[in-house]
Amino acid sequence: IKLQPADFRANFGLGQIQFRSRSYRQAQAYLEIAARSAPKYKEAERYARLAQCCRATGLKPQAYAAVKKAIAVDPASREAHEVNISLLSSDRNFDQALVEADALVELNREAVRTASNKREALAKLHGAHNIRLSVLQAFGNTLFQVTPDGTVTDRVLEGRKPEAAAIIKRVMDDYIVMNDLNRTIQYFTIIAFAERVIGMTPNDPDAWLKLGMLYRNTFQDQAAANVFARVLELDPENQAAKQELLTLPPPTRAATQPARAIRQPTLSP
Repeated sequence: IKLQPADFRANFGLGQIQFRSRSYRQAQAYLEIAARSAPKYKEAERYARLAQCCRATGLKPQAYAAVKKAIAVDPASREAHEVNISLLSSDRNFDQALVEADALVELNREAVRTASNKREALAKLHGAHNIRLSVLQAFGNTLFQVTPDGTVTDRVLEGRKPEAAAIIKRVMDDYIVMNDLNRTIQYFTIIAFAERVIGMTPNDPDAWLKLGMLYRNTFQDQAAANVFARVLELDPENQAAKQELLTLPPPTRAATQPARAIRQPTLSP
């Protein structure tokens, strides 16, 4: 910065360091300088981080303006949507926060379909559900009686029972989905074992069948179809593989090895 005061990378880097140190005013100053020369691919991230700094220092109008710019630059920016939801929730604008949280969930659900790293995409979808859950819980707290010391009780405010019941049902739905996602993410650990077995017994149709089902359960549809085609090469009458292929895209070719390099998992959890 001494050599090039307006250098984007230097200012953005120092802004990030100050942000992580919770020195938000200093971070904001560096990020504002970085804004003047930000490359296109960094604009959304820079605006989202600036919005967080503005919020932390009490500059909410500037925070809203920055997050609006971030979403305009990159409508798929997860960080920008998260900051926006946080701002809306802190202002108790729960209806709009839930609209934005629903959009974030859909954004991440759509990303799972096209992501090359399914595990990471599923983890992000889990995070989006968790963000919506936090909004629902904050909204729900406003529907219950509060003690003089601020503790939320389990007694619903007069006339708010239908609304409270609707919120609780949505909370339940998010918990169920998050539980399912946790289970799906755990399949990736099992995949490592299945891939290792294939490396040891490459002509075992049962091993390939298990691998194909694991790929299917982790939304790796094309890889699953190719694996089931391999099962049928080894066992042409395998009914399970035939049935699975009915709901998958056509195989591009029969798999000859797992979709990813075989890793070496241990037998301990």
